[in-house]
Amino acid sequence: MRTLFILFTLVMSASAFAQQSHLLPEVPHGSQAISLFDQPLSMPAPNEKVLANLVEAKAKYEADPMDANNIIWYGRRVAYTGDFRRAILIFSEGIRKHPNDARMYRHRGHRYITIREFDRAIEDYEIAATLIEGTEDKIEPDGAPNPAGIPVTSTHSNIYYHLGLAYYLKHDFENSLRVYKMGRDLNLNDDNTSSTTHWIYMNLKRLGRDQEAEEALRHVTADMNIIEVHNYHKLVMFYKGEVPEAEVLNADPNIPAGASITYGVANWFLYKGQQEKAYNLMERFLKTSSWGSFGYIAAEVDLKSREALFSRNVPAEAQAMSFLGEPLYPAKPSERLLNNLAEAKAKYDQNPDDVMNIIWYGRRVAYTGDYRRAIEIYSDGIKKFPNEARLYRHRGHRYISVREIDRAVADYEMAAELIKGTEDKIEPDGAPNPQGIYLTSTHSNIYYHLGLSYFLRQEWQKSYDAFKMGQDIDLNDDNIVSAGHWMYMNLRRLVKEEEAKASLHNIKEDMEIIENMSYHNLTLMYKGIIPAEQLTDVDPNDPSGAAIAFGVANWFLYNGDEERAYDLMERFMDTSAWSAFGFIAAEKELSLR
Repeated sequence: MRTLFILFTLVMSASAFAQQSHLLPEVPHGSQAISLFDQPLSMPAPNEKVLANLVEAKAKYEADPMDANNIIWYGRRVAYTGDFRRAILIFSEGIRKHPNDARMYRHRGHRYITIREFDRAIEDYEIAATLIEGTEDKIEPDGAPNPAGIPVTSTHSNIYYHLGLAYYLKHDFENSLRVYKMGRDLNLNDDNTSSTTHWIYMNLKRLGRDQEAEEALRHVTADMNIIEVHNYHKLVMFYKGEVPEAEVLNADPNIPAGASITYGVANWFLYKGQQEKAYNLMERFLKTSSWGSFGYIAAEVDLKSREALFSRNVPAEAQAMSFLGEPLYPAKPSERLLNNLAEAKAKYDQNPDDVMNIIWYGRRVAYTGDYRRAIEIYSDGIKKFPNEARLYRHRGHRYISVREIDRAVADYEMAAELIKGTEDKIEPDGAPNPQGIYLTSTHSNIYYHLGLSYFLRQEWQKSYDAFKMGQDIDLNDDNIVSAGHWMYMNLRRLVKEEEAKASLHNIKEDMEIIENMSYHNLTLMYKGIIPAEQLTDVDPNDPSGAAIAFGVANWFLYNGDEERAYDLMERFMDTSAWSAFGFIAAEKELSLR
């Protein structure tokens, strides 16, 4: 054993490929890769059998280093020891010697996937797929043969399989689906059909094409002659409802087959809207050492994608971090809110591809205070309906709530682009006013929240322009005073006092205000009809009170009374109304003080 270990060390420390280091990303000493969560990944020491196989492969390679098979097996055996980076360099040498050998790209691409270099993997597999066009397919010997000793893959099937996986890991589900269908259509054997069908199904579900996904499962039956991929066969039978959940739920993610099953089941929960259950199952992977397995990598991608919806990590149970660096926790929702949520979720579960079901499910989740979950729901909706402005409108609102202002701006700019030339429609309220009269529209809400997002970035002119576009819709008096308030504030920030006064030309005392009394009172204050002192005694715990308090604080700010302005803003920080726009604006102002 000691002799083999010394040989292994010599092989791994060789510098023959040092000049190819540009092929690899930098990693900490002793690591093979960096996870998508920026953690160094290293492999345990290989066992004696794996080392003995490497020594044999290296001897053949050294006897004839130009032989393509010798290069391939040397690279494969190095990879089986866990030195994926060294394997990549060996396959790269092989590509220089045999630039038209698709197998070199096939094997190098595999190890690029292992070290999370997905773009490079796609590049290699696209070249490989081009090189095999019109060529005879051949069975590929296994590096770790199954008990039956029967190889079940071919050069072509492996290229399509891994290319499909690489696209999947980039969440390019259309291309992944296309390639896996090419692999399935090789009609190689039952193992190939089961493995490709599993990924075809997953891609179709991710694309929201549920009927096609169910139809794809007909390619797999219970009586198939499975030699190796029992994991994929079991998963597909589970998708078909012929294997109970309990049979797949307790797979061991420490082994590749168990990792595949665990990831498949996690996705099953994801499709059914059980996000927490799905992500908890995926997170089991991150506690294992099987980071080279495809199930682990795919789970890591999904968890990173979920995290990517938010630019800042927050403590457990918190929804956001304030601009002042404090965690923000939701209040316990009332029974009425929970009942409304249950009703919306039931409709969503019944038809998750209905855009209104998605919107109302997300809205009801947000009303319970779970803004992050609402963002996930809208994000899933955007994947299904990428041209639906309302989904960006609602996700943008909740990005504002969790202080992700740049993301909110991006969503509202997209929404504003999508509504150009479209008919405006009244938007039902989630919390209707006493009269039950809806006061806002899709367009007015998009312009209003876009203006607010710009205001929070202190882009005063852009904010003014957005609010002006909203007011010009001339929807009703409530719309005129709400937009007018923010237009005035932006003009004052731009030191355009005369223009600010002129912007109030359409504000009158006898307006028909149903809901926005706070904004009406503020605009009357700006006109000098109501004294500022009359509006200082408000409750900032209430959204309307928060709006008034921030407006009055800004009034003091414009007029040179900074101490009074900031004292009033600081009153917000002692309240629980942290999702109110007035609170958020005051918090941002204080953070920049």
